[in-house]
Amino acid sequence: MAGFSPSVIAEKLKEAGSVAERVGNKIVERADALIAREHKMDTSIERAFSPHEAVMDANEKGMDDLEKRLSLLSNEDPSKPSASG
Repeated sequence: MAGFSPSVIAEKLKEAGSVAERVGNKIVERADALIAREHKMDTSIERAFSPHEAVMDANEKGMDDLEKRLSLLSNEDPSKPSASG
């Protein structure tokens, strides 16, 4: 049988023995690439939202004020932090 010599078998077994390591390395490389994209997305998010920060801050302050008023209406101590903040 062609290709069935002991040396060919030994070589193929040696090659097969490193398959798991090579595949594992590829998985790690892909995971690293995905992690790197997350950091790039953080930068993109910051850049996209930076012009709107003042509006978002004002809305957040408005929500805080509303929470305090609701606390007063329900006879809660407005100086205590709420469950959401």
